[in-house]
Amino acid sequence: MGEDHPSELVSVYRGGGGLPRAELLRSVIEGSGITCFVRHAGAGAVYAVNVGALAEFELFVPKTEAARAAELIEGLDEDIEEIEIDEEHPYWEVEEDPQPE
Repeated sequence: MGEDHPSELVSVYRGGGGLPRAELLRSVIEGSGITCFVRHAGAGAVYAVNVGALAEFELFVPKTEAARAAELIEGLDEDIEEIEIDEEHPYWEVEEDPQPE
């Protein structure tokens, strides 16, 4: 075909989790100045189904930014795994500070 075009898009992530996860990853990538496109099954969005093939999505970025985008995704996945959940005191049971009168 010829030389690579600078704006040629390549896939940097393919996985599940539906549109919420896709938008989270896309926003992190775009927040770092990298253009990002999401490809997903339209039926998953229409029927709000986030399981199986309907929850799969793929992220595409310019080829020149692929390595940096992959690092961002990897770092985000590591950060998510490090979040500790306090199961003894769930957020919905935390007492609110009383309002001053």
